[in-house]
Amino acid sequence: MPLEPRKHVAIGNMGMSIRPLLTFLILVVLAGRPGAAESISLSQSLDRPQVAYDETATLEIVLTWPGPQSAYRFDRPLQPVLQKLRVGKFSTTVSSVGAGGDEITTKRFHYELIPTEAGLGRVEPMRVEYVSWPDSIPGELVTEPVTVQIAAPIPEPPKSNDLPIWLLVLVAVCLIGGGVAAVITVRKRSQALRPDKTPSERLLERLAELQKEVGSDLKRFQTGLFPIIVEYLERRFELPLAGRSAEEIAEALNRTALTESQRLQVAEWLERAEREKYQPIQAAPGKTIRLANEVKLFFEKM
Repeated sequence: MPLEPRKHVAIGNMGMSIRPLLTFLILVVLAGRPGAAESISLSQSLDRPQVAYDETATLEIVLTWPGPQSAYRFDRPLQPVLQKLRVGKFSTTVSSVGAGGDEITTKRFHYELIPTEAGLGRVEPMRVEYVSWPDSIPGELVTEPVTVQIAAPIPEPPKSNDLPIWLLVLVAVCLIGGGVAAVITVRKRSQALRPDKTPSERLLERLAELQKEVGSDLKRFQTGLFPIIVEYLERRFELPLAGRSAEEIAEALNRTALTESQRLQVAEWLERAEREKYQPIQAAPGKTIRLANEVKLFFEKM
């Protein structure tokens, strides 16, 4: 009987000695866990604190992480919220240096900021959402707000209304010649057959055919959606987009008359279609129909 209390004390002491060892092992596992916040870093810069009204500023956001380019996925495009500014050209680049355990990857986002009015321009904080690969652990980084002082536009000098006589005569001849050419053109068009379908009509027609053909198969729908949108952009804006990736097409859209929100939406659909058509995804019931309806309504409004 006296031995039992001593045995109880020995077990208690051994439990106290094991507890720090378990804590240390847990910390080691957490520190080596992929996708931890310290594995990816964010920095940002604006190339100038002040900008003239007719000039542009460049905003750069840089993500850096140890490992290959495939270590992280960025499924959502960065959409800056701006005050007294708008986005002109936009581009992204990714590069890696080193190899194996020493490889470092850098992803850069470049935004050309164009003033819309004088005063203090501001770029609101942006959320950078990512997913580590292959363990699919989500993460998020947030940029800091950035400001730039925009100078007032320089007024243009008054223009003289006095025109030389020869210029007036030339303008009159051009107007008369242009009027005659317009009348001839209208007559020829009225006698011609019905013109081809507009890019929007062609897109909606092909979209309906694709939806009827693939049903609820999201992967097949994404495979067919990509060339449909590309054909629409080529015909409407006369852009050579054949064989280009979604990222290259998104950059080309900056030279079109689409608004910023329209460019971002089209770029998101193209990037998603390009990614999902190669993935063995299983879509929930109705997801294909919802996506088709979103695309249809978007281009009907345009």
